Amino acid sequence: MRSKFIKIFFINVFLSVGLSGLVLANDLYTNPEKFKQYNPDGQKYEFVKTYIMGLGYLQQNAQRDNAARSAVFQKLKGKEKVAALIRNLNLNNVNLRVARNLVKKYRASGNGLVVKSADLFERVCDEQIELNNQEKTLLEKVSAVDNAQMMKIMNKKFYKDQRELGMQRKESLKKMLEGSMLMSKILISDKEDKYGELVRLGITSKERKKLIEQLDKLSKDKKVKPGQSFLQGSIAAIREILEDQSWGTVDG
Repeated sequence: MRSKFIKIFFINVFLSVGLSGLVLANDLYTNPEKFKQYNPDGQKYEFVKTYIMGLGYLQQNAQRDNAARSAVFQKLKGKEKVAALIRNLNLNNVNLRVARNLVKKYRASGNGLVVKSADLFERVCDEQIELNNQEKTLLEKVSAVDNAQMMKIMNKKFYKDQRELGMQRKESLKKMLEGSMLMSKILISDKEDKYGELVRLGITSKERKKLIEQLDKLSKDKKVKPGQSFLQGSIAAIREILEDQSWGTVDG
């Protein structure tokens, strides 16, 4: 098996953040035939395109969060501030449901790696929705008291609970990065070259270009690196395999 193919498996084994992903990666690394069995060609372009669309909805949420939180704390006070944050969480949940439903349909795929990636993405969306609902409950409790009491709560238990929710959000988003890193396997074609090696992506050169253009609209990051959010890392992980020109395509 080609050295770069082996390298990708080692990298993903060590960077994978979920136990099930580690087991799967190890199993496929030691058994290339099983890799082809679990990762047959077909719908690879469609799945990756849809997955990137899903990431786009999550990026909209991240951008809206940054803008909204900055605006409300600069311009609004008291219950107006709380109401604005609740509206933002409601909008985020709409995007999360749209993203989840886009990717969810691929859980019926005949490709085991696609099913794994889609399942991780769906779970992240569901968890983020639930965490948003928990934050809304906290905000509604704060909004139910007068301003003096509100400030006291926000300076103590409220911020403590919010920090805990933030930690849970980050832990949940690790699964999204795991699902995105599976693209470095999913995109590889199961068709061998004349030497019996897997050296192509299971998409055409035109499809490859379209996927890169789709990623360009989200981020220009070319590699997974420290300091990125899990969302930024997810986008970069997909770009890495697509921009690696040592991988051919099915049409050339």
